[in-house]
Amino acid sequence: MKKTKEDSEKTRKDIIDAGITIFSENWYESVKMSDIAKKAGISRGAIYWHFKNKMCLFIEIHKLVVEEISEIISKSFEEGETVEEKLFFALNNIILKFYNDKKLRTMSKVLNINQSVFDKKEFKEWHIKYHKEKQLFFFELFNKAVGINIGEFICGKKSFVELISIAAYLQGLISILIYKKEATINIKKLDSDDISKLINIFLYGLFNNIPNKKKEN
Repeated sequence: MKKTKEDSEKTRKDIIDAGITIFSENWYESVKMSDIAKKAGISRGAIYWHFKNKMCLFIEIHKLVVEEISEIISKSFEEGETVEEKLFFALNNIILKFYNDKKLRTMSKVLNINQSVFDKKEFKEWHIKYHKEKQLFFFELFNKAVGINIGEFICGKKSFVELISIAAYLQGLISILIYKKEATINIKKLDSDDISKLINIFLYGLFNNIPNKKKEN
């Protein structure tokens, strides 16, 4: 029986879902396409119809995570008026998405435990292109939302420290959500109110307590 477009899309989705599961439990180097085909319940030939190799499947998972985050940030930056408000909505909405979306947490775990793959020769060209596209995305988004070039915004030491601190705080909260089942410390189960309060406290302290750069004599 001839497969329909819907059948093909379902098979592709099954392969991606199988890849997410396998890559989240194993190192990239140890994963075989045959393992993913078996998990997806399809033949090896069928998996190569959709993905040329393991690298292409891994990149597709990376792409799905980036698209999710980029969409959240874009929509969040439309909320609020000040930079602080826009950052609050962005952080709050990203964390809530991770909190409520198990698949996104698992996809992010895939990338976290396999970060070393981006140092591989076969990933180099793709990774350079990805960083250029990400940089362009944030430049355009920041310019549209705030009215200035992000390069001008981070040129001061204070602003640069703020952005680095925000990135680190965001990564830390997401890591807690991703690995909370494996955590060896007892962390209170967070709800959406807790998350909003944590981000509010962090941003309030960050924007109000980082000292300005001292004037040079």
